[in-house]
Amino acid sequence: MLDPINFYKKYKKLKNSLPSLKTIHLLYIASIVTFISGLNSIIGSWQYGIKLMLIALIISPLTLHYLNKLLAQKLKKLKLKIRPSHFLILFVFLLFAVIYSTPQNTSFQHNTKTETTIPTIKSFEQYTVAYLERVIDGDTIEVKIDNKIYKVRYIGVDTPEFTKQPELAQQATDLNKKLLKNKIFLVKDVSETDKYNRLLRYVFTDEYFVNAELVKRGWAKTLTIPPNVRYSTLFNKLEQQARNQHLGIWNK
Repeated sequence: MLDPINFYKKYKKLKNSLPSLKTIHLLYIASIVTFISGLNSIIGSWQYGIKLMLIALIISPLTLHYLNKLLAQKLKKLKLKIRPSHFLILFVFLLFAVIYSTPQNTSFQHNTKTETTIPTIKSFEQYTVAYLERVIDGDTIEVKIDNKIYKVRYIGVDTPEFTKQPELAQQATDLNKKLLKNKIFLVKDVSETDKYNRLLRYVFTDEYFVNAELVKRGWAKTLTIPPNVRYSTLFNKLEQQARNQHLGIWNK
């Protein structure tokens, strides 16, 4: 439970460590707005949401006051005539840099336009190179990236499940194996992972856009879950063509 007296004492101490009362108010407003933005962002990308909430805690006046006090004590012991605020500014700057740094090959500039033509991996400047470890089913695989194993769930498509339609699920899985190569390429849309912590990606080989090929051949339905909708129009068009031609699951 919040102790109003103790909180007021800490609030008064902030006046001595921050430039002005106006600064304190602005920092509180900024930290609250950033924290709320982080909560809202978790729906689309939990990693980005966590980053925003971490930043909100960092810029909170109480956090800055505690760090400033701690640094002052350490600098006094070391007999260094340096203002704690200088170290604090450097620390916050470095922390922000770490939070927002991402490997170059895994970043993806999201295009809000909905694509209607089947792309190849050469269409992208940025992607992640991965190596196939295991095909789990028609729309899920395991890959190795930098010697770490990840599960990957294909964006925008849904194949039959073994628990409900085992024969169709096996045929979709067999096609998935046939389309894939040892070396594959992963492209991100908006969200990093799903609720099961699987990477959400568009999967490519040198020859195929695997997500689209599964729908095109009739072994996957479209599954549009915002905000990952870049190829939703394309997938819907391919599904309708497969339905009209009675391909795959549409012939059962």
